[in-house]
Amino acid sequence: MKKYLLLSVSLLVMNSLSACGTTPLQPVQQSATQVNALRASAPEASQPARLMETFKGFLGYHTKYGQTVPHAELMMEVKSFFFNSTYRLSQRSTLRYSLRYENSNDFAMGHVRFGRDGVLYFENYTTNGYNYLRLGTYQAYAPQAKEGEPIQFQLDPTLKLKMSWPGINPMAKHDIQIWSKNALQAVQKTPAELF
Repeated sequence: MKKYLLLSVSLLVMNSLSACGTTPLQPVQQSATQVNALRASAPEASQPARLMETFKGFLGYHTKYGQTVPHAELMMEVKSFFFNSTYRLSQRSTLRYSLRYENSNDFAMGHVRFGRDGVLYFENYTTNGYNYLRLGTYQAYAPQAKEGEPIQFQLDPTLKLKMSWPGINPMAKHDIQIWSKNALQAVQKTPAELF
């Protein structure tokens, strides 16, 4: 009896709405274009997002051990809407970036340097010295730019950014990961070719 009563009430409500010339409200739907537009707050956000992550670049300066003159490097801030968390690299961050390959368990740790040719290079130390691998391009900044100045950048199409957020493991650390579909070839760079 209750089922018939509920059904008749539902029909009555539907008829009254149609009699008023209105239609029942439909849930708001966002197209893929609208969702991507929300994510694309900067050129680098056009890279495939993971867990609604957005990455913003800013200028940092780093002085290597045994040296006195700092060099410029690309730092990042990552925001995850999924985890409701934000992480910003700093000079005290023991880990900067890890470069990883999709078809290999190998990875390298390093910094992201600015080339004078407008190219971003991943710099990592090996037993034979420093390796430099092309990552993408960046928009030039003023020579007197201070630390923290926003930097617009674009990764090459075969690369994407992911963030490793610490979980329940107390030893886990934040790690901004640069993933590549293919192995990257090292290029020869001298200190004079980098900022």
